[in-house]
Amino acid sequence: MNIAAILKKVANGEDLTDVEKKALAEYDPQKAIDDAAAAARRKAEERQAEAEKEVEGLKASVADLTAKIEDAGNAGKSDLEKAQAEVEKLAGRVKERDEQIANMTAEVAKREREGKIGAIMDGSGITFIEGVDKKIMKGAFVTSFANLDDKDLDDQNVTGPLVEAFRTANKATIVDKSGHGSGGNGHDGSDGSGPSGDKTPDKQTTEERAAAVRKIQ
Repeated sequence: MNIAAILKKVANGEDLTDVEKKALAEYDPQKAIDDAAAAARRKAEERQAEAEKEVEGLKASVADLTAKIEDAGNAGKSDLEKAQAEVEKLAGRVKERDEQIANMTAEVAKREREGKIGAIMDGSGITFIEGVDKKIMKGAFVTSFANLDDKDLDDQNVTGPLVEAFRTANKATIVDKSGHGSGGNGHDGSDGSGPSGDKTPDKQTTEERAAAVRKIQ
């Protein structure tokens, strides 16, 4: 069952089948994120272990050849030069493997961070109106947390204000679920118009906001 397709139908206000309702009720986004992160971490750890084992073997070879160089001394210059070249070659492989291990570790950390921010967005209830580039808006959401350490992403007291700041700054692109965006008079007795006579974003329907965004673009 394609959860993304079901969520899209929900966002569009479409009716769900009983099977889709059951799938949505049983869907746990955090578990899906955790499972994917765990699988990626296990795979990276396995590759890292293999790389580390190979590095240890290479280091042992380097040590062996270094000892041979010392033993060779000046006995034969050509043999000595060959051994030195082999050492340099193996040392280069060791460096390459160390870099691969560092890159794999960084990739696992990156995926875990992306998973945490994705869970924050899922929990925020933020969905974007038709007519805007959702990939750009999701990227902007991720950027909102750029200054937070990974551990702070687990603290709702820290992430909550950032989510609300994003929601306020980008309300013209976010689907209004408050029930006050259908046009007409607001609770304050005004007609929801701005200084120019146009409705302010919080008083516009989803279609009106999409049209306004398209005009800006």
